[in-house]
Parts: sequence; structure tokens; C-alpha cells
Amino acid sequence: MALLREKTADFRGDAELWRLLGEAHQALGERGLAHKAAAEGYLLRGMRLPAIEQLRLARSAGDLDFFNGSIVDAKLREVEAVYRQEMKESRR
Repeated sequence: MALLREKTADFRGDAELWRLLGEAHQALGERGLAHKAAAEGYLLRGMRLPAIEQLRLARSAGDLDFFNGSIVDAKLREVEAVYRQEMKESRR
């Protein structure tokens, strides 16, 4: 787990590392962190809707500490705003 955290910090743009981190969290029963990591991977692939869903699942998992919960809340607001703007622009 420590190695994956270190590598995702060093290589934030590597979606595969985020997937592996999510699987590691899932194996440890850390559902919120698993969903948070999955969301990062989806975002790196440009997949906003699945990322939003993962962030919502992370929030509702009920096992995030205050720090990670705050990160998820902020990321969710940010991604939803970008998605809404993209949808608005695509209708023009």
C-alpha cells in the first residue's frame, strides 16, 4: 500500500497505478478510498460520468475520515461543474 501511495504521488497521471491502488484499498475493506482511487483513474481517462459515480460511492461508503471526505467532496463539486459546463457547451 505504501509503495502504491508513493507511486501515485510521483506519477499522478498513471491511470493503471490508480486502478491498482483502488484494488489494494478494496482488498483491505477500505471502500471509500477504493472508490476515490477508481475516480482518479476514470478522470485520467477522460471518463467524467463514471468518475462522478465513483466519487458519490466514495462519499456514501461511510468509512472516509474527515480529510479524505473533504477531498472527495471538493473533487466531486469540481468534476460535476466541469461536466455541467461541457454539457451546456455541447448543446450550443
